[in-house]
Order: sequence, then C-alpha cells, then structure tokens
Amino acid sequence: MLEPRLVLACAVSATVTASMIVIMCRLAGPCGMVDRPGGRKTHAGEIPLIGGLAILTGLLASLPLLSIPLGLQLHLVATAAILSLAGAVDDRFGMGARSRLALEVCAAAWMIVAGAPHIACLGRVGDAVVHTGDLGVPLTIIAVVGLVNAFNMLDGIDGLAAALALVAIGAMIVYADGNVAMVHILLVLAAGILPFLLANLGVFRQRIFLGDAGSMLIGYLIAWALIAVSQATPRDVSLPAAAWCVALPAFDTLAVVYRRMRSGRSPFAADRSHIHHLLLAAGLGPRQTLLVLVVLASAFAATGYALRHLAPGSSLLALAASALAYVGARKLACRALARRAQTRQVNAPILRPLEPE
Repeated sequence: MLEPRLVLACAVSATVTASMIVIMCRLAGPCGMVDRPGGRKTHAGEIPLIGGLAILTGLLASLPLLSIPLGLQLHLVATAAILSLAGAVDDRFGMGARSRLALEVCAAAWMIVAGAPHIACLGRVGDAVVHTGDLGVPLTIIAVVGLVNAFNMLDGIDGLAAALALVAIGAMIVYADGNVAMVHILLVLAAGILPFLLANLGVFRQRIFLGDAGSMLIGYLIAWALIAVSQATPRDVSLPAAAWCVALPAFDTLAVVYRRMRSGRSPFAADRSHIHHLLLAAGLGPRQTLLVLVVLASAFAATGYALRHLAPGSSLLALAASALAYVGARKLACRALARRAQTRQVNAPILRPLEPE
C-alpha cells in the first residue's frame, strides 16, 4: 500500500506539471521556446518545447513531500536540474554536441564524487562474481551519458520517449523492492510524465513537445535509478537484469551509433535511421509505431524479469544475444526498405512533358 505522503507527492507532481504546461504554453512563443517545422521536422505549426521544464517543475515541487533524507538525493536532483536547464538552452539557442556531452560527463562525475554508487559489479557468471575494479567509474559515466542520449535520440515521434520512460520506470519499480528512496523518486517522476504524455499525444487542445530539457532529465534519472538498483546491497538485481528495463533505447542507440561511425559520420549526426523511422517508412502510422515499440520495450523488460532467477549469467547472455539479433534485424529491415525504395523509383511512371499550346 502506498504511503499517504507518497500519494500526495505524486498528486502534487502531476498537478504542478499540468499547471506549468498551461502557463508555459502562453510564454513559449514570446520566449522562442517553440519547435518550427523544416528539414527533418514535418509537424505543422509551431509547437511549444516546454514539456521537460514542466516535468522538472513538478518534480522539484513534490520531492520535499517525500520522506527521503538529504545527501545524495540532493546531488541527484541538482545535477538533473542542471542538465534539464542545459537542455532548455539547447532547445532555445542550440548547443554543440561536444558541449552537451561535456555537461553530461561532468554531471555523472559530480554524482560519483558525491558518493553515489558506481558500477562496481556486473553480476555473476557461473560461480564467479564479475567486478569492474578501476573500470567502474568510467563505465558508470559511459552508462549514464549513453542512456541520456538514448532517450534524447528516441524522442522522434509523439509520446515515444515518455512512453518508453514509463515502461522503464514501471519495470524498475517491480525490480527495486528494497531501494525505497529511488522507487519514490521514480513514482513522482512518472506522475509528472503522465500529464505531459496526454498533452503530447493531443488529448488536450494544445500539443507540446518534450524537448532536450525533458529527454535529458528523464534519461539521467533513469540511468542513476538503474545503477542504484543493480548495485544495492544485498544485490538482488544484477546490472544485466536491470538493463532489460531500457533494452530498446539502449539497443537502438548502439545500432544507430555503430551505423553512423561505420559510414564515417559523427555518432551525433541526426538522420532518420532510428527504429521509429524504419517503422514509419515501412508504412505504419505514428500511433501504430508507438504501440509496437511500447509492446516491444515491455516484452524486453518482462524477459529480463523472467530470467532473474535462472542460472547466473543467463541474463547477460540473453541480453547480448538479443542485442545482436536486434542489430541484425535492423540491418535486414534497412536493406529491405532500400530495395523497396529503389523498386518504386524504377517503376515510377515517366510523365510526358506538356506540349506547348
């Protein structure tokens, strides 16, 4: 049963977020916090980029109501707020990939210096416990930065980043039986995401976008939640088991970054090669694509939970096999779509030029 203070905190988070959406939508135009169509962006009209800031405000308003001691939680909220505000600056003025990456590395390093648990153990493989040793700190920074960018890169169609965040949060709440503080923060975050998701999907008259402020905030908090769950004592959840909660964003980001670097481009170069782009190119509509990906992400999370109590190393092997299968399936899908595009181009009717009157 949920504690009354937790229920109140979730209600405050949702209410403040919804209220800030209404207020910020009025200010988005004059402040320039809008996303305009053009290039890869095919939406109609100017859409306010205030979803992330609204969620952050709801989170900050509700956390004091939780029975969570200060300390690491204060550092977590401070670094998350800094990243979210940096994302808002990126939404408004633009920020280079290197500058954004440097901020993410600094935020992760800040948390480690403050005493946050880093990835010290990968779990068991057979009878052996795999410790990271001196690689634990850089591995933690890579994991946090990678997940922040994974959610940022998947924010490509309405509702996708927020819905996948809710899937990951729901899975971690099931996994993290003993980490009460982190579970409460995740519940409050989920409560703030819900009103944004409704607005983003057009349930209300005014549509809004999450923006970099939101995707960076969500990815950052989820990354530290995963680390806290997998490194807790006693260690009931291994890192590979927890990674299933974010398997879809992680797999897709790894596949896209590998593809870009193999072709000699920057891993942060924007294109239309993400999984949602492929499904849209295959003929699915945006809502159908969203449903397919939410089901797939939920299936990955359920698979990880089912493998928790099998032989040590089973989850890690299954995770690696699933990642390879995902990359292979993506490659086949890309080739099939490319062949179909070529066929359409070849079979396109050649129109005769108009004869002069």
